[in-house]
Amino acid sequence: MSEVFRLKWEDEQLPQYSELLEKFVFHMCDASGDLRAIAGLLENSDDIDSCRVLAKSLHRFFIHAIPHLVAAGQIYDYVPRLFAEQDGVHTLPTETDESCADDD
Repeated sequence: MSEVFRLKWEDEQLPQYSELLEKFVFHMCDASGDLRAIAGLLENSDDIDSCRVLAKSLHRFFIHAIPHLVAAGQIYDYVPRLFAEQDGVHTLPTETDESCADDD
């Protein structure tokens, strides 16, 4: 992963180059196990038990690997907002949200 980063950036191009390199490598390596697990499960999810395992692994992938990949991507380059869903569709209401106020 270090070499991949070095192919994209040179030391003088980025302030805090060494720190960013280290963080990029950390985030990519930390997500790699989840990536391998998901790839294998996607190939073999044709029965209900496999689907259950895949569902559990997807949950971990979304809460663990995706944040690492986004962080690595934003260190490496620009991660574009391509889909409105990137803003989230499962937001929790706030206390001041009028749509959740009690109708007394």
